[in-house]
Amino acid sequence: MKTCQQAAMTFAVSSDGRVVHVDDVSNGTQCGCICTNCRTVLIAKNGGHERAHHFAHHGSTDITGCAETALHLAAKQIVSDYKRLALPAVLGAPEGEETRITAFNQVSLEYTLHNPVTQHWIVADCFATCSTDPLIIEIAVRHRVDEFKAAKIRDLKLPAIEIDLSDQIGKLWTWDDLENAVLFDLNRRQWIYSPQSSAVALKTEVAPMSEVHEWKFAIGATWVWVKELPFGNVRVFHRFDDQARRIVEPICRNRGYWNSQYKNWIVFDHFKLELLQQLSSQATRL
Repeated sequence: MKTCQQAAMTFAVSSDGRVVHVDDVSNGTQCGCICTNCRTVLIAKNGGHERAHHFAHHGSTDITGCAETALHLAAKQIVSDYKRLALPAVLGAPEGEETRITAFNQVSLEYTLHNPVTQHWIVADCFATCSTDPLIIEIAVRHRVDEFKAAKIRDLKLPAIEIDLSDQIGKLWTWDDLENAVLFDLNRRQWIYSPQSSAVALKTEVAPMSEVHEWKFAIGATWVWVKELPFGNVRVFHRFDDQARRIVEPICRNRGYWNSQYKNWIVFDHFKLELLQQLSSQATRL
């Protein structure tokens, strides 16, 4: 494993808390940057033409892992800033469909997810939400996702992908190079879990497309809509009505999560039948 002396650091944290490239800041200690790992003041060595530009530690010995942490944070910031990602095809996708660019409405970093069934917790590097199911995004620099964490992700039944940068520690990255690797390079990503692939691999029976996957309940003074999403989880939505909220919220809480972007609940597939039964007990389904 490389140490910071062996690995070039081209990213650091600026005074405003964002990750910056060495060529984006002033030379020397005037850069105002610190190490993403050990929090030591850094020197930006970007004034010459003979040596590669990089950050060096000021007044301390370089610490193993600093370059890895800097690369990891820079990659996560790219996902958060651009809010889009090229996703590889899943097992069972139509012939010729190799990739798609997915745009996100919101990306949260270091996002904690709780599984109310297993009582397990995971912290996702990135948690991206869009109009359908969210996506867990893991960035592998020093460590790949191990089987223990992968099993927890599979239990959540949420699509998850890993982007592998482990062979690039110490590379003299530019923003353009790293953005391409993180956002678009399909050779650097693989599915940790894809509900679509799992359904094909396990030969799970898929309901006919004509089958109804939407339900409508009269609760309080409004309608509550329940819709099955492509990955199996269900979305629960109603217009603002305090009586409906007091009924729906306890049913959905601890069975999924609140999507603040779209003001609706996402309930895990495991609880779908239980959800419908409880809503039916409160109202009449049309």
